[in-house]
Amino acid sequence: MTMLRRRDFMAGGALAALPFVGEAAPAPIALVGCCRRADGGYAVALVDASLTLVATLALPGRGHAIAVSPSRDRAVVLSRRPGRTATVIDLDEPRIVQTIRSSAGRHFLGHGFFSDDGERFFATENDYDNAIGALGVYDVAAGFARIDEWSTGGVGPHEALLLSDNRTIVVANGGIETHPDYPREKLNVASMRSSIAYLSVASGALLDVVERPPAYPSLSLRHMAEASDGAVWVGAQHEGIGAAPLVFRHRRGRALDAVLTADSSGELNAYVGDIGFDSKANAVVATSPRGHCVIRIDAATGKKIATETLGDVCGVSGRNGVWMSTGEGLLADNRGQRRRFDLAWDNHLVAV
Repeated sequence: MTMLRRRDFMAGGALAALPFVGEAAPAPIALVGCCRRADGGYAVALVDASLTLVATLALPGRGHAIAVSPSRDRAVVLSRRPGRTATVIDLDEPRIVQTIRSSAGRHFLGHGFFSDDGERFFATENDYDNAIGALGVYDVAAGFARIDEWSTGGVGPHEALLLSDNRTIVVANGGIETHPDYPREKLNVASMRSSIAYLSVASGALLDVVERPPAYPSLSLRHMAEASDGAVWVGAQHEGIGAAPLVFRHRRGRALDAVLTADSSGELNAYVGDIGFDSKANAVVATSPRGHCVIRIDAATGKKIATETLGDVCGVSGRNGVWMSTGEGLLADNRGQRRRFDLAWDNHLVAV
């Protein structure tokens, strides 16, 4: 069959869950990613370490990113902007156990994470009538009840991470104003202001906000990964005309360091789809579905190591080795292991 590319995902449809059926109990889940199946329905796919598809579970709409609990037995799939649902999955069975609905006046922006003790879940959200970014706080033991909301210090928060100190949250405020009445329209490109913000995980207090370089007002900071030295690496997307730097490194108290400058970012075609950190190689991996390429960068020196051509690649996970996923159905690692599936992987991939 002809595989569906990511840009063809706009048409959706409801579908029934298709769990794995077999005599043996499913193997432990190794990789989880959102996808579109051959029947056109949206799902989350779960794959074991042998690259066997263990299950595809139906989603109410297109999914985006997945957050895995510290105990590794539960995951939350966040819907794609402007999604109203987050889907909780039991990874041991596997099955869908709950659907979280966004609160009034809010919708999800695609990413989330658990606290280090697994007691709270955090999701990037849009207060769309006021064009303010929010981080929704949920009590896991109380059935993911929404118990608080913190400002992200900017507009359009996309990815948020809990840093390795377990005390600090970093949020990429994409800077783009949206509204569910105009689902995929970017309402403020001419005046957007993107930033990364640091918050206290204990209180939500805003600790620091660092804006994108002033020379690139149409730059949207979107995805992040923390390196072993504590530096935060940021992948960007350029909404303007001409070249712009697309990969940055940041340490608290400093300005953003453009590691891939405007001159060296051309092959990414103005778009970093995901970014990950390979701890074994001390390397940062940036993907571009528009540039059909993967770039590896030495995390210590900031020098580009290699560029690999990979059609419609977007998802990348740096946990337990580097894994990448494509809209052409391919899962590939950095050691040459590959398997193609009869589905189209969506934006993000997470290792369990």
